[in-house]
Amino acid sequence: MRRVLSLAILALAFPAAMLAQRVKTFDSGPFQRGAISGSLTNGGSFDISVVGGDSFFSFDIGPLSQFHQGCDPDFGLKTCFTFSTGTITVKNNSGATVFAGNLHDGQLLERTNTPLTWILTYSVTPKTPPLVDAGGQLQFAFIGKQVTGGDGRVQRP
Repeated sequence: MRRVLSLAILALAFPAAMLAQRVKTFDSGPFQRGAISGSLTNGGSFDISVVGGDSFFSFDIGPLSQFHQGCDPDFGLKTCFTFSTGTITVKNNSGATVFAGNLHDGQLLERTNTPLTWILTYSVTPKTPPLVDAGGQLQFAFIGKQVTGGDGRVQRP
C-alpha cells in the first residue's frame, strides 16, 4: 500500500515539476542604453527600447488611458496610465528574436520614490507556442528622448 501511495504521489509531482521547469525568463541584464519616442499623454502612444547586457527589449504601446483614482501621491505615484494594446520584442545579443508577443492589460506608472521613476507592467500573449499568457515588467527613467536607466523582464510558461 505504501508503494502504491508513493507511486501515486510521484505521478502527481512529476508533471508539476516538468511544468515548473518550462517557465522561461528573459531579462535585459545590466542597462547599457535606450530610447523613447511618442507621447506619454492621455490618448498618446509611445515606443521604448532598452538594451541590456543580456538582451534588447522593444515595446510599441498605445493608446494610453490616464486614470486618477488610485493614482495617489501619498503612495509614491505621480502619473498613471492603462493600455490594452501593444507589442513586445525581445532579442538576444546576436540580434535573434527570442520572444515576441501582443500586450494587453498593462499599466504605466510614474513613481516619485525611486531612481527608475517609470514602471511598465503588462500581460502578453506570445506569438509562438505555447500561446499561454505571460507577464512582465520594465522599469526605466528617461530625460528627453534618452532612456537613462532600465531593467526589463518577461516570463513565459
